Amino acid sequence: MKIIKCCAFFFIILALGGILSSKSRVPDGALEDKDSYRYVYNSELRLHHPSDYSPKMPEKKVFSGEHVDVYLYSESFSQGRAVYAEIFKNGAADKKFSVEGIVFDGIDFPVTQRDWGCRAVFAISPEHQTGKKKLEILYANDGEKKTAVFEVAIRKHEFPYSRYPMDLGKYSNVDYQENPEVVAFIRECSEKKRKAFGSSGPDYMDNSLAHPRDLHYVTSEFWSKRTIAQFKWNNGRRKRLKNRTKVHRGLDLRGKQGKPVYAMADGKVVLAGLLYYEGNMVVIDHGNKIFSYYMHLDKMKVEEGQMVRPGQVIGDVGDTGISTAPHLHVSFLIRGVQVDPMSVLSLPLR
Repeated sequence: MKIIKCCAFFFIILALGGILSSKSRVPDGALEDKDSYRYVYNSELRLHHPSDYSPKMPEKKVFSGEHVDVYLYSESFSQGRAVYAEIFKNGAADKKFSVEGIVFDGIDFPVTQRDWGCRAVFAISPEHQTGKKKLEILYANDGEKKTAVFEVAIRKHEFPYSRYPMDLGKYSNVDYQENPEVVAFIRECSEKKRKAFGSSGPDYMDNSLAHPRDLHYVTSEFWSKRTIAQFKWNNGRRKRLKNRTKVHRGLDLRGKQGKPVYAMADGKVVLAGLLYYEGNMVVIDHGNKIFSYYMHLDKMKVEEGQMVRPGQVIGDVGDTGISTAPHLHVSFLIRGVQVDPMSVLSLPLR
C-alpha cells in the first residue's frame, strides 16, 4: 500500500494542470479567439508548430578526435535538455571505421547509422550536476576498438519552485487509502505502463518534428517543484506533518476541450487507453528507448501498434483522469531520463 500511496502523490501532482502556473504565452482572452489556433509547417526547420510559437535555434558544439569528429546540438546545453549528436569519421580513419555507441556521463546511448555517418539522441538529466561532463564515443578503427573522450560543459537551469504548501485534500493525508477496486485498477494501469515503456523499437524518427498542440500556452512548466502539505488523522483531528516536495515531470499546455493533440515525432503507439491518474493516455515509442506520452485526452484517435508521423492527430485535449481543467500533459523520455519536450523541437534531425 505504501507504493500505491507514493504513486498517488506523484501522479496527483503530475496531473493537476495549472497548479504551477507560469507566465502565459498569450493573452487570457486568446483562448476564445479561433484565429489563435493555427498550426503551421516550417519547411526550413522541418517543424510543425503553432503560429504563436517561435522555435529556438540550437546551440552547437564541435569536437575533433584522432579518428572521429562530433557535432552536438541542443536548445541549451543545460539541465533537462535533449541533445542531438552527429558523428563522422575524419581523414585519419580507416575504411573499416564504425561507431558502436556513445556514453554520456556514464549512461549508454545507441547510435543510428546513416549514409553520411551516424547520429544519436541523448539527454541531459534535470538532476545532472553542472560543470564539465564526459562524452565518450565508442568506435572501431581497422578492427581495433577505441574510445574518443571529450568534455561537454553543462549549465544550470533554474526550474520554477513554489514553496507555498498546497493542500490536496484527502490526497495530502498520508494514511488515506483507496478502496480495493481502485487499488486493483491502479495496479492494472501500472502494468500497462511498465509494458509500454519496456518496449524497444528501432530508431523510427525521420528528419521532422512537431509541437504537440496548435496553441502554445504553458500552464505548468517542466520540472516545476511544488511543496505539498501532509497530514495524519490523530484522535479525530488532522495533524500537520512535514511538507514534501514534488516534481512535475512534463509540460502542461492549456487548450479547449476537443482541440487536437499531435504526435511529436515518428513512432509506434505502444499504449492507448484509459488509466486512473493519467486519464486517456497515448504513449509513442520513437525507437532506441525514446518515448513521448500524452495525458488527460478527451478522445484517442490512434490504436496500439499503429505507426504515426510528426504532426499527425493522435487525440483531443481533455480533462480525464485526475485533472483540474482541460489541458495536455506531455512528457518526453530518453532512455529513462526526462527532458523538457520543447527542447526536442530544436534538434536538427537528419
